[in-house]
Amino acid sequence: MKKGIKLLLATIIIVTGLSLSACKDMKNDEEKEEITAMTDEQRDLLIEMSFNEERVKEGKLSDWQIEVLRQFDSAKEYLERKYPSHTFKIIRGESNDIFHDFTEFIFIADDDDEWYDMRIDIEKKDSGNAYTIIDNYYGVLLKEKYEEELLKVLQEGCKQCVAIQVNMSSMREEEINEIFDVNRIINESFRIKNDTEIFVNGKEEKDPSSLIKHVQDIIKEKKIYGSYSIYVLSDIPTDCVDGNDFADYISSEGKDSIIIEETFQQFNHEGEE
Repeated sequence: MKKGIKLLLATIIIVTGLSLSACKDMKNDEEKEEITAMTDEQRDLLIEMSFNEERVKEGKLSDWQIEVLRQFDSAKEYLERKYPSHTFKIIRGESNDIFHDFTEFIFIADDDDEWYDMRIDIEKKDSGNAYTIIDNYYGVLLKEKYEEELLKVLQEGCKQCVAIQVNMSSMREEEINEIFDVNRIINESFRIKNDTEIFVNGKEEKDPSSLIKHVQDIIKEKKIYGSYSIYVLSDIPTDCVDGNDFADYISSEGKDSIIIEETFQQFNHEGEE
């Protein structure tokens, strides 16, 4: 009797083991089938964002990684619509999690080394996630034209203005694209956050502070949105041809190059910063 029971138990153990092994093999087969095809750019991005490099290389992705790929596709489509004359590569990222409902990507343009920022806000819907995307690449594209047009306007009322340096680095929506008309900022009070430095020749001025007032009056009258620093200079170096040169000049020469300076903001709605 005991011998029969032992034989029965042994049989049960063997059958159970074979069943578990078969289930495991089936599960492994299913996992092998769930391989996600990726471009080199997508794979490099996920490797940079993940801990398990080997699984990414094999295409065995978790749910959050698959979601990142969906966001990646939307981001590339967004960039191609907004800046059709340029090419982009997304190189780094931080995905949404329990602490924030947005993803951040860092990308480069036209194989340059400069990094630009992108944010993807995520709205969960029954039909799937919806994405709202903003970025700051436009600032580089609009910079030169905006400096040129703003300088023209300022020189109409203050001919001593010699150069402008502007920084537009805030992230904005698709409307602010590569063909955006910068004159909307100057003539229509269109709001794009910017930090603008204005360089004025004060070498032969008896009242340098009046130059600052002239510049401020023009900006305030036209309601040209932005944060401003005005520098009235004691000399104008011959090798300074644009705002970048003048910014470098006062950085190297310090206070000795400046007769007077003033900072102010032109925000067109109460309470804005």
